[in-house]
Amino acid sequence: MNKQCGDVLFCSPTWLIHWIFCYWQPDWQLEVWVFVSNDELVALLPCYSQPLAANAKRRVLYPLGQGEPEECEVASEFVDLLMLPAWRARLLPELANKINASNVTKITWRAISANASILHLARLLRFASIRGSGFRYKNCKQIDLTLSSQIKRKWQKILRYEHNKKAVFSWLRQDEAAVFWPELKRLHQLRWQKQGKLGAFSCNSFNAFHMALITQHPECCYMSVLTIDNEPAAIHYYLESAGCLHFYQAGWSATYASLSPSAMLHLWTAQHSHCANYDFMMGGNISYKQELGNAKEACYQLEVYFGMRAVMQVCLNTLKRMTGRYK
Repeated sequence: MNKQCGDVLFCSPTWLIHWIFCYWQPDWQLEVWVFVSNDELVALLPCYSQPLAANAKRRVLYPLGQGEPEECEVASEFVDLLMLPAWRARLLPELANKINASNVTKITWRAISANASILHLARLLRFASIRGSGFRYKNCKQIDLTLSSQIKRKWQKILRYEHNKKAVFSWLRQDEAAVFWPELKRLHQLRWQKQGKLGAFSCNSFNAFHMALITQHPECCYMSVLTIDNEPAAIHYYLESAGCLHFYQAGWSATYASLSPSAMLHLWTAQHSHCANYDFMMGGNISYKQELGNAKEACYQLEVYFGMRAVMQVCLNTLKRMTGRYK
C-alpha cells in the first residue's frame, strides 16, 4: 500500500517496525483502520493511542511513528493516511464517521506535507485545527540553484582545498558508517551541549533505532563526510526513499566553522547523489535549508478534538495565548 501511495520511508514497515520495537509502551493501544474491496487493500490508517494526562479513559490518537518522548524523538515526517486516490471521495466520509464514533479524545499529527490525504480527512472530523509548521526544503537537480555570494566564496575555497588534497569529500561504506557513527554523535552532541541542551543522540532508544536501521537496512541509509587536514570537519546521515535523499542528522567541527563545513557537505552530497531530489526535511520559515535549496512546500500540524470538554479546553488555550500576546 505504501508503495502505491508514494513509497515514503516513514510510512513503510521498514521504519515503523523498528519504531515499535524501540518505543512501544504497555499502555499504548494499536488503532488501525483498514479498508478492503474484493480482497484488495484500498486504504490504511496506521495509528495508536496513548492515555491523555494519565487518564486511561481519555486517549490521544497518534500516527505510528510519532508521539514518543521528545528527547528521544526520531522525527518521522510526512506520515500519512494511505489511500488509493480513486477511493478518496468514497472512503473519506466513511472513515471520518468511524473515527468520530470512536472513544478518541484528541488526534495529534505533525509534519504533514501540503498534499497529504490526512488533511482531507481532518476537514470531515469534529473540531480540527490545521496550522502551518514550516516548510519542506529541497535541492532538485532539474532546477537551477542560486547561491548567495558568501556561500559561493566558501564553496570555491573548499574546492581549492580539495584540489590541493587538504579537503576530501566522500561517501562512507556500510562498515565505515558504524565506525563514524560515534564521531557523528560526538560532534553533534558537543554543539548542543554548549547551548545547554541534551541533543538527539543522548537517548539510548534513538541510537538503538538508527543502528538497527543501518545494520538491517543499509539500502536506505547513507553517510557522507568532509575531512580537512585528515580530520572530520562534517559528517551527515541520510535516509533514502521515493527518489529522495532525506537529510536526517549532522555533526560538524567548530574548528572549521569559518568554512561552513556542513553547508559545503550539503552542496557536495546533493551534486553527487544518485537521487533526483535532495530533501532537507522540515525547517522553519527562516532556515539555512532555504538558502541551500531551490524548492519548498508548506508543512502543517494537525490537532483534532472530540467532545465539548475538549473544545472548551482549546478555546481556553487560545485565549491564554492571545492574552499573553497582547500584554
